[in-house]
Amino acid sequence: MRTKQQQNEYAKDYSRTLSGRLNFIYRKQIARSKERGYPPPAYTFNELKERYINDPLYIKIFNAWVDSGYNKQLVPSLDRPDSTKPYTFKNIEMMTWAENRMKQAKVDIHNSHDTPVAALIAGKVVEIFSSQAEAILKTGAINIVRCLTYIPTYKKEITSGGYVWK
Repeated sequence: MRTKQQQNEYAKDYSRTLSGRLNFIYRKQIARSKERGYPPPAYTFNELKERYINDPLYIKIFNAWVDSGYNKQLVPSLDRPDSTKPYTFKNIEMMTWAENRMKQAKVDIHNSHDTPVAALIAGKVVEIFSSQAEAILKTGAINIVRCLTYIPTYKKEITSGGYVWK
């Protein structure tokens, strides 16, 4: 029987294979669908794997990620062009994690209202921005919305761009 550390190492190694990365993405899609109240992906893991395991774009992105030393910005990611709809083969596209986040940041900027937001470090206000859009443009912090909507549980506050946002 494997120790917890051995299981973690195996899982990490597997997630760094072509098939393992697709499995990781698929499991995240299931979890996110559940969080959002959407149906699970309209395909099985085996169908997802069959579609992408030999896909030239997926392989190119995957190899660039491996060559980078597993830089999170370059990890393969599947985005839903229409985020109001569930995961289907017609509503997913392969890209890097950074491309996916930048797309979301643009959506967040577009959807952000003129409500001021404050950037804090160690509980002290560093700067107040007139809107999320301004804060994102000036700090590059692309997860402000996530920070603002985060409900603390047992974890500490989350940050984006090195700041806690209020």
